[in-house]
Amino acid sequence: METDPYDRVKALLKAIKALPALYESEKTIFDVGSRGYYENPTTDLLAFFLNTDEVHGFGSLVLKALFSCTETCSGLDTTLVGNPKREVVTASGKRIDLVLESQDWVMVIENKIFHQQNNPFDDYERFVEDNKNDPRIGDKKPLYVVLSPTGEVARPNWIGISYRTFTSAIKAKLADHFLQHPLNKWSIFLREFVLHLENVMEQPTLDQESVGFVVNHLADFKAAETLQEKAIKSLQSALLHDLQNAVKPELKPTLDNWHGYPAIRFAGVNWVVQSDIVLYLDGREKKPFVINFYSAQITSNERRIIADAHFCKEDTEQPWNEENNTYRCYQVRIGKFDYPFIKEKLIEKIILMDEFETQVRPQKINNTEG
Repeated sequence: METDPYDRVKALLKAIKALPALYESEKTIFDVGSRGYYENPTTDLLAFFLNTDEVHGFGSLVLKALFSCTETCSGLDTTLVGNPKREVVTASGKRIDLVLESQDWVMVIENKIFHQQNNPFDDYERFVEDNKNDPRIGDKKPLYVVLSPTGEVARPNWIGISYRTFTSAIKAKLADHFLQHPLNKWSIFLREFVLHLENVMEQPTLDQESVGFVVNHLADFKAAETLQEKAIKSLQSALLHDLQNAVKPELKPTLDNWHGYPAIRFAGVNWVVQSDIVLYLDGREKKPFVINFYSAQITSNERRIIADAHFCKEDTEQPWNEENNTYRCYQVRIGKFDYPFIKEKLIEKIILMDEFETQVRPQKINNTEG
């Protein structure tokens, strides 16, 4: 006998509560509009901050942080004689991620956040050895560095530095920098870059137990999704029936999705502008269920004063504007789900909106400049 969908969902919710909490990393400017981590752009940014003469004004702060991660670089001068070089081509056509040069040393850096270390390291070392006649290299001390998640490297001449160690060193240097210099856009940018690298290094937001749980309960999750859809549509249908029997205007219902949660909208078919009333069942943490009502084409302070006088009641929150200040918006907080209370509040606000659209707007709003 097939289990009732409601019982399946109850059992599923109980099991979900026993799972480990999700890790939520802090969002950075690199996460906004991005499709994740890309090695080349990240190395470009690394080169920018390692450049002691760049406009960021940090001087050798990031380079000193890098040097502090290994005893091999202890005591070395951190003044570069030129800009960091990207994608340096070797004699065999291979590309070195980044090359730094000072008066006394030359550093080859390979940036391997996600990649296995299968680069032609011998070829990179030959590049330095074969260019001894180049005055930029000459007899300078060669330094070979791999930046990676673990900091491990299976090559005797190479220095392995983990990104966790590197970002911790940068943050320590930044803390001292902030004590002596005012905060500016480059400080914020570097801080965001460091945080982005740390986020990349974090473990996946779901542990294997949670992944296995979801995969093994796909049918139950589908049942929960189907039950939710049916419940919201049933609620919309019940409200439309009860509201339509209680108010004059013919109502047009619409179902939207805000932040992943249902917003059930009602508008009068004969209202000449796009005003409406919305029941928003916001399920986010610490967010209450609300009824929002939106009065369209309220585009001047004079019109807002008229609208506020009509809509602002004891249960109404502070009004605000949306859509380039063309909508005046109002809200009533509901708290927990209580169908009779919600129904009565919606009836009250729809009647209020209908009075505004059929009486106040033609008599007062349309006679003002806006």
